[in-house]
Amino acid sequence: MTLMRPSSVPEYIQIHQKPATWFLSNLSAIRLKLATLRSDTIDVSIVIPAYNEEENILSTISSIADTISNYSIELIIVDNNSRDLTKEYIIESGAKYVFEAKPGVENARTAGLNFATGKYVISADADTIYSPYWVDELIAPLKKDENIAISHGKFAFVPEYYNRFTLYLYELTGDVFKKINGINKDSA
Repeated sequence: MTLMRPSSVPEYIQIHQKPATWFLSNLSAIRLKLATLRSDTIDVSIVIPAYNEEENILSTISSIADTISNYSIELIIVDNNSRDLTKEYIIESGAKYVFEAKPGVENARTAGLNFATGKYVISADADTIYSPYWVDELIAPLKKDENIAISHGKFAFVPEYYNRFTLYLYELTGDVFKKINGINKDSA
């Protein structure tokens, strides 16, 4: 177990915590970045189900567009009957748009998987900001050992109304408690 937590919000999160209007005015740059991740042969398909994610989807797409990877990537976003501007934002961003009429995240995710062409498939969420290195970090264990079939990353919720240092102390206290009591949830 690692007792290491960030005491501040990482820069890659800070640069993507902007209002949707900022992303709308920068859509052409986001579209261009997404296009540079693709190639004729796709290594990694990222599948994101989305329902009424007008407020979040562009920051998520922008963070994925900033991915630094050794792999070619396609971004597939499945609109699950959104009634807001989610569809328009997905299409304008240059991500592959898929529509799934049957409600439910499981149906949307499955629809996206059916369109995935990559050797590796990453399941992601529409309201998350991703590290520029997350794709390679998730793929590394799969490449290292062919007996590994699934990989996951760590996550943190950063509510706007909390100071990151306060959350750091909370997380650190939990880590210390687990260490003292011999609890290791990270083990599989």
